[in-house]
Amino acid sequence: MTKKRPPTTPPAYPGMRTPRKRRFPWARLWVWTGTVVGIGFIVAFVLKVVA
Repeated sequence: MTKKRPPTTPPAYPGMRTPRKRRFPWARLWVWTGTVVGIGFIVAFVLKVVA
């Protein structure tokens, strides 16, 4: 582990975090997918009960 890391650009102001490589938020996508599917199941169930 003697490799030197390339210098990172300092943040524009102290409170700002250094920019990281943006990854796609798959977890959030799955949460939204589950929510939509769950709501769809609930609506289908209610319509089936009411009909």
